[in-house]
Amino acid sequence: MDERQGRWAKPSGLMMTYALMQTTMEAPPVESLRKAFLTSTALAPADAVFVADDAYGILARDLQGEDAQNIAASLASDGVHVELVAEADLPRLPEPTLFVGFQFHDHFLRLLNALEAPTDVPYRGIRLVAVGYDRQAVRIELVFGDATLRYHSTLEQLAFRHEPTMQARSQGENLVLMLEGLRRRVPAAVLNRGAHNIADGPRVEHVEDFITYPRTSAFFEEVVWLLWKMRRDEGATQVA
Repeated sequence: MDERQGRWAKPSGLMMTYALMQTTMEAPPVESLRKAFLTSTALAPADAVFVADDAYGILARDLQGEDAQNIAASLASDGVHVELVAEADLPRLPEPTLFVGFQFHDHFLRLLNALEAPTDVPYRGIRLVAVGYDRQAVRIELVFGDATLRYHSTLEQLAFRHEPTMQARSQGENLVLMLEGLRRRVPAAVLNRGAHNIADGPRVEHVEDFITYPRTSAFFEEVVWLLWKMRRDEGATQVA
């Protein structure tokens, strides 16, 4: 259970609960949140500053239906639109597999585990690339398919020596090169905010300055939100 769930969630048993999903990554105004939380039994106006600071796609989770509807209606009256999504319908991140090295090949990415045993994964399977500094570590996440497979590393754990194109002076600069290489090979992959910030900019040594998240839960909630949005957008395309 993450810190937000621990703070706000009520025991739900078999009752269906809902998440409030942002329609954009723009944080709602604090005053709109305070007003909306006056209608809630799970959230208080005092939570508004924390929620606004933590708005990385999911405003709140594990809300009962009436609470979720009241908050959404109040926010809509202020021009802030959210979607109610059943918790059971949100993407679930699979357990990660650690990689500590990689190599670019023509049609696949070779990932190396702690024993340097290789696993070859096709580029076409990479759906999302996420990086972020949660004030503990620089996290690197590769998500495949519809959240069916996930590889994870940290900048401290990741060795760049196996890939000959990684010739920068620092770990941070090599991470930028890695993201640039992935973007060229997998242009359809979605990048989270942190990955965008450094993949689109110059090579920097201290990447932490550009990819900081207020807490670990914010980083992973953005990942879940991006996967949910991809799923929603693909469903809308199929209906059309």
